Amino acid sequence: MITIYLNCVNNELKIAIKKELHSGSIFLKSGQTQKAFYHLQRAHILGQTNPYFHTLSHLYMFYAAIIDKNIKEMIGQLFRIPTGFIGSIFGIVPIGNTGRSNVNAFKSMPIPSDLQRLIDSTKGSTL
Repeated sequence: MITIYLNCVNNELKIAIKKELHSGSIFLKSGQTQKAFYHLQRAHILGQTNPYFHTLSHLYMFYAAIIDKNIKEMIGQLFRIPTGFIGSIFGIVPIGNTGRSNVNAFKSMPIPSDLQRLIDSTKGSTL
């Protein structure tokens, strides 16, 4: 199910997204791509309703795929970078989707409980 959401992200959510992206980048620098992908997927789930953060998470995943020499992931991310941006602009995203190429780009997925609690606690408060 694809859900329509607003593109706004409140400050608490921005901090959480940036934290996940930062953690992912630290693992990328040390060549630990699987650990990096874990954090980048979490950033994707939190930021997919915002064009900037949605696109940024896919750019990081593309970079991780390059480091990992994973051609399938690189191609998947090249598709997801523009479609994620456009989907976020129009507010049409598959909620909970991890953003990796090993899952259908249009499939909604369950959101991890800690991320769902954060999302729920920030609803109605935007910047």
